[in-house]
Amino acid sequence: MPRRPPRGSQIFGAVLLQETVGTIVVFDLKGFTALAATLSPLDLGVVLGHYYGFAEKIIQENDGRLVKFMGDAVLGVWLSHDVPSHKKLALQAVASAVAERPRWLADNQKGGMPPLDYTVASAAGPVLAGQIGTPRNRTFDILGSAVNTAVKLIGVADARGVDHVLALAEPDPKCIEVEGVEIAGKMTRLYRLAGRP
Repeated sequence: MPRRPPRGSQIFGAVLLQETVGTIVVFDLKGFTALAATLSPLDLGVVLGHYYGFAEKIIQENDGRLVKFMGDAVLGVWLSHDVPSHKKLALQAVASAVAERPRWLADNQKGGMPPLDYTVASAAGPVLAGQIGTPRNRTFDILGSAVNTAVKLIGVADARGVDHVLALAEPDPKCIEVEGVEIAGKMTRLYRLAGRP
């Protein structure tokens, strides 16, 4: 007897898509345009691979799922049906990324690499997760306003000169609230990890 898809799921041409809740974390490389202009394509590929590996390690060590590499950005997700404590684990990943940043920058300098400094943003909410694309070219992906919010928050963090910013549905004791921002016509409450400048 075939298994039934989870509640909220739909099968489109034998491709499972599920509406669920998730927490998204986005890493974004600072100064990527200048970096791409000064490196050969081969060197740029090597440098990006090094950075991708670092972000992937943080996501996977905190039980997240790497979704994709997007040029100078890395997208990870924690889905509620995979990890019920998705917000807590994503927050741990952000804390790890912030804590490891000084060592990462120092190691890159010692190794003769570009600094590869980064910004991290996170948001949570309903998402569509599954094999998304065309009948000939599908891959696992996530869609939803939480993804858009996390990506937009990278620009907010950069404009404020901070290394991370979080959009949380409810306060967390490890976070402090900072000035909110309007995204898609709606005021979004923002947070940062407590004890971080």
